[in-house]
Amino acid sequence: MLRHALLILALMLLAPMTGWADQDTDTPPEQVVAEVFDQSVNALLDNREAIRESPRVAFELIDETLSPWIHYPLMGQLILTRHWREATPEQRDAFLEAFREYVIRTYAAVLSDNVDTIATEVSRSGRMLEIQSVTEPDQRGRVVVRTQLRLENSSPIPVHYRMISTDDGWRVWDVVIENISFVTNYRDEYGSEIRRIGLDALIERLRERNARAWSGN
Repeated sequence: MLRHALLILALMLLAPMTGWADQDTDTPPEQVVAEVFDQSVNALLDNREAIRESPRVAFELIDETLSPWIHYPLMGQLILTRHWREATPEQRDAFLEAFREYVIRTYAAVLSDNVDTIATEVSRSGRMLEIQSVTEPDQRGRVVVRTQLRLENSSPIPVHYRMISTDDGWRVWDVVIENISFVTNYRDEYGSEIRRIGLDALIERLRERNARAWSGN
């Protein structure tokens, strides 16, 4: 459980507090990852008690700080593949809204349930994320920042951040943890559901899951 919970830090990329949004857009992608991760640890520790008490606090913190650093439209396009191309603008917006809430709510709940364990490991391990290398940008302006998550009494965990250059700086569109891609995982799951029930039904199912989850908090 500890290993799984700590990987949430790598996946969520809890972005920084005040001031980070004004960062120079020329900042290299590996520096963005390193500094965002370091400040995410500080955000976790500073809000530890509130996060423990309520998944809503964790949700609001993640949503406020994470969303600006995720390229949701590209992520949605790569998850839905041909269904994205066939979807109307309204369907795309509806999917992205429901998916964003579902993902953040899911990780907020796990973070809230495990915040003390995670905080203890963070405090004990010191600098946890080590940058290994970064690829050269491809023709689409995409790079891979290869890192390792180092935990006490555990082998290093490979975490690769797939990023793309935008007018506002580098944005994350996928995270690969121990060779498991966030985008590919949801592409397989949602592709199967869409084939069975259709895109509109998938969107409605995500909305219902979100509503049911919040009704208990």
